Amino acid sequence: MNHRWGDPVRFPHKTEHECLNGCRTIKVTRHESEAARDVVWPEFWRDGEKIEGDSTPECEPVAVGGCAVFSPDRMYRYRLERELPGEGIIAAIIMVNGSDADETSNDHTVRKLIGFGTRLGWRRIIIGNLFAFVSTDISGLRTAADPIGSDNDRHLEEIIAAADIVIVGWGTVKKLPEALRKRWIDVVRIADRLGQQLYCLDVTDDGHPKHPLMIGYDAVPHPWDAPWFPNRVPAGLEVAP
Repeated sequence: MNHRWGDPVRFPHKTEHECLNGCRTIKVTRHESEAARDVVWPEFWRDGEKIEGDSTPECEPVAVGGCAVFSPDRMYRYRLERELPGEGIIAAIIMVNGSDADETSNDHTVRKLIGFGTRLGWRRIIIGNLFAFVSTDISGLRTAADPIGSDNDRHLEEIIAAADIVIVGWGTVKKLPEALRKRWIDVVRIADRLGQQLYCLDVTDDGHPKHPLMIGYDAVPHPWDAPWFPNRVPAGLEVAP
């Protein structure tokens, strides 16, 4: 994600620009006169400490708060939240399975979502998954006795109901064990029952929503046209008596 530098703040021998994405990086351009010529060089600072190196540091916006709901044995993560600076909408993100991100630590996916949220104007991110079982590798779902989690559907319903926008991103279902490849239908039915349109950032070759890690920051959410399945009642429609 690229930095968005704010307006310059000028001092006698330096100019500062703060990143507006919330990553706490400050670009300092120093300027001195030496031997009848101007010498200019950049520095980057974060939290009062100089960032070493010759290149511009990566922009990684940070959340201002977070929480998580795990099962008592912490084998299942049902809900993960991150609060972002400023005002905006609440975004629910439904992906594939629980990771080792927790109440305070972020993984690559959560950091990517914070970047999306900063760019798209979200004030809160609520993460749920098709499968609540915690595993750093999707292959862990193959050996889990219960990959979904006994309380997962209740939490997914609460997550979807609480959101202003629901973005799905579980990736291609071909990577899942065959017995689990229709689990996504349960989530679509929950959203339909609540009258929530599902959105995605992009789609895979099989028509399913791409995982956020596979997508650039220039993507914007758009309605997801879910593959057909029988007896569906789309969001906003009622079954005739």
